[in-house]
Amino acid sequence: SENAVPIRVAAQNDLKIYGLRGKKTTLIWVRDNASNWKTELEENRSAEAISGRSIKPGLPISKKLFFYDPWTGKWTKGRPGETISLPTFSRSIVIKLEY
Repeated sequence: SENAVPIRVAAQNDLKIYGLRGKKTTLIWVRDNASNWKTELEENRSAEAISGRSIKPGLPISKKLFFYDPWTGKWTKGRPGETISLPTFSRSIVIKLEY
């Protein structure tokens, strides 16, 4: 029903950013560029906490903004705006924009 299409947002602040943009909802996956299966499993380096970061996805400002941490299973609310201030996370975080 959303007819979502993939969007690519340029990497920012050492973060990879991918997304799906639908009619009323956009999902953005933000991934720490320094953490992956190789660094954690082969190099035995734990993922570090990422804090104080923000992104500019170049999308219309949403009415509602939520964050989902797939590593803890927790949702939190965010403040919509042109710049999105990310909560502290490890490895990756999902952003849900509702229009």
